Amino acid sequence: MEKKAARRLAMQKRDEIPDAVRIRLEESICHKIVDSPWYKKAQAVLSYVSFRSEVSTEQIHKRILEDGKKLYLPKTCPETREIVFCQVEDLHRLIPGYQGILEPDDSLAAWTGEECTLMIMPGVAFDSAGSRIGYGGGYYDRFLAQYAENIAHSMMLAFEVQRISRIDNEIFDWSPDEVVTELEEKWNR
Repeated sequence: MEKKAARRLAMQKRDEIPDAVRIRLEESICHKIVDSPWYKKAQAVLSYVSFRSEVSTEQIHKRILEDGKKLYLPKTCPETREIVFCQVEDLHRLIPGYQGILEPDDSLAAWTGEECTLMIMPGVAFDSAGSRIGYGGGYYDRFLAQYAENIAHSMMLAFEVQRISRIDNEIFDWSPDEVVTELEEKWNR
């Protein structure tokens, strides 16, 4: 399936999840993250601030901070098409950034890759082989091309309705190590 069509279909299906169902599914996904051995080992977590109808990261972020782990969220630099992960200790101090998405102030400490790090990443669609489609900006692909060796494990959060039949990856596309949905079955690389 062409990436644009896959993106549109997956976002439509994600948007159609009723609120009551969405809350239950997000709780299941959150539990899978914090119960994973990768989370338990991690000293630092690179995550994202959810927007639109993405799997909410709010509860996961609260848990990361409660557990005394370092939380890093992306600051988007559209002029260079890059993201920089900055440490966040107070979720109430995020400010609107690129496309109105909340992000940290760029004066905060940047992630250096020195700690055992888990990455939680967004995605619009995925397939059964674990290939991922993002929003089309390539921000995560560029970041991972540079820093993948400093990340112990990467997880894409998604609802099962975002699974599509097949994604044709291009050479610069990065797939997560694991796709975590509300279902017990998951894909691991």
